[in-house]
Amino acid sequence: MKENETGALTVENKGVQIEDDEIVKLWEPFYRTDKSRSRHTGGSGLGLYIVKTILELHGFSYQLENSRQGVKFTIIFARNVTQM
Repeated sequence: MKENETGALTVENKGVQIEDDEIVKLWEPFYRTDKSRSRHTGGSGLGLYIVKTILELHGFSYQLENSRQGVKFTIIFARNVTQM
């Protein structure tokens, strides 16, 4: 990439949408939308928290939103300095 160029990575999961008030909470450590908290129905709730931490350390923008077909996750990769 050259100076001031951007790129994006978008992943869309088709199927069930997430309640809008829960999307913000998904970035919190140990938060799960599954209220049963059963290990048989999901993970620990750390995955998106770890992703958020890594992206913020590198200065990348990201967003998670409902789409017409499901849920869409986008990362914006921006370069403001030319590498030599």
